[in-house]
Amino acid sequence: MFHNYILLIILAAAVSQTLKYIISLFKTKDFSRKHARHIYMFSSGIPSSHTTVLTASLLYLSKTLGWNNPIVLISVTYSLLWLYEIYLQRKRFRALAALLDVEEEQEDDLIFFKDLSGHDLIDLFVGFILGVVIYKLFILYFL
Repeated sequence: MFHNYILLIILAAAVSQTLKYIISLFKTKDFSRKHARHIYMFSSGIPSSHTTVLTASLLYLSKTLGWNNPIVLISVTYSLLWLYEIYLQRKRFRALAALLDVEEEQEDDLIFFKDLSGHDLIDLFVGFILGVVIYKLFILYFL
């Protein structure tokens, strides 16, 4: 059971980060190893890997223990609070950029910091959908 959970987490993170890398290739057309390392290690954007891993983990936990288990309910609560905090990080970054009077063009110069600054709602939503899909495929093919 534990090895299935670890495999699910690794699969969800790898698929999510690889999809994020492919999406970034369409935007930047940068095939360097430095760019790949940056995307896999630091980047935020569509899809949110945190959301993907959390969703797949919570669905697996609920299947294993049941939705009425207090551990599952506490995990869902903490996960929702964490995702909300990730969303607020991006809002704080934009508010700070506005406070510092950073122009749109200058925001691109701060791309590294923007990548560390949380997620938009669309990033979280796509991560959630991807987490559900990965969980369903994992249950179908690995269990």
